[in-house]
Amino acid sequence: IQLSRQVHVLGIKPGRITQSLDIPLPYPRDASVTEVPEFVRLVLQLRTMLRSSHQPGGAT
Repeated sequence: IQLSRQVHVLGIKPGRITQSLDIPLPYPRDASVTEVPEFVRLVLQLRTMLRSSHQPGGAT
């Protein structure tokens, strides 16, 4: 997330992109971006997306 413009979530068997997350944080970014509330929100959203995509019947 820190360096990305977009993150893709891969599903399981077969490995396909199931979801994409745009990262609207402005450039340039340095290490302090990890303390920005929007960054934290994006991390939590991505974790939720990853969990759901790896559950039986998850995101397709």
